[in-house]
Amino acid sequence: MKRIGIIVAGSAYPMEGFKSGLRDLGWVEGEGICFELLTAEGQLQLLPKFASELVSLGVDLIAVIGAVTVRAVRQATTTIPTVFAVVVEPIGDGLAANVEHPGGNLTGGPLLIRTRPKPSCNSSGRSSQALSGSLS
Repeated sequence: MKRIGIIVAGSAYPMEGFKSGLRDLGWVEGEGICFELLTAEGQLQLLPKFASELVSLGVDLIAVIGAVTVRAVRQATTTIPTVFAVVVEPIGDGLAANVEHPGGNLTGGPLLIRTRPKPSCNSSGRSSQALSGSLS
């Protein structure tokens, strides 16, 4: 069973959409994947501890929201694939080399992952590919 570690600086509410999106891709909790959800409830000093805890647990993927959370994970691991959302300037924040090839173990973008993908002429499907590739 694949384990996804989730770290949220606030409450767990936004991650329900992430879980729903994974279900849409065929990854159902308890049927091939399980989640390790850690919520800081605004106590940002907990983020580095949470990141280290997920590394110790040996999760297969880490999902986070926000640059401050990505930075905590980046300090804890350079090998576990990490998907982030709601990072307005990933390149400016030093979290990605460029949009096409972020480099390292980090990938993501400025938006939350939609629960139901909408067709778009400009959609490359990179988020779905990154998740599926990381979990395969």
